Amino acid sequence: MVREALKDSGVPVYRRKQPIVLPVIGPYVPVIEQWLLEDEGVPEKQRHTAHRIFTRLTEEQGFSGCESNVRRYVRLRRPRLDSVFTPIGHAIGSQVDFGEAQILLAGRLTTVHLFCFQLCYSGRRFIRAYRTERQGAFFDGLARKIDGEGSPPLSWS
Repeated sequence: MVREALKDSGVPVYRRKQPIVLPVIGPYVPVIEQWLLEDEGVPEKQRHTAHRIFTRLTEEQGFSGCESNVRRYVRLRRPRLDSVFTPIGHAIGSQVDFGEAQILLAGRLTTVHLFCFQLCYSGRRFIRAYRTERQGAFFDGLARKIDGEGSPPLSWS
């Protein structure tokens, strides 16, 4: 056991030896898959819910299983969109972002990109205008904030 653990230092992963058997819903999976495929081309509000799929299966296909089986299958089949989003918290630290503004520069209306840095704990802000939002502007804004330069509320670079 110790030799196996030393040989493979990664986290052990369970691998299923046999495919999942769906005795009740198995024969109806192609029908459900077809409905879900058709739903990809319609607006989100018009797509099938798990309840609607269950209702159609019982009325049109003679399905005799329970709704929870259908709900479980649909839940596992559909991608989880909420896992894509990362919640933004306001913990102690800082927030950095770029914004845009229109200014008159040498008599011409020009778009500038604002490097905005805010300390979340104190609320203190640092803003500096750049011609682009490139990585160089980002690093320059961070360096100037760390060095304490740019104490005016808005500076140009």
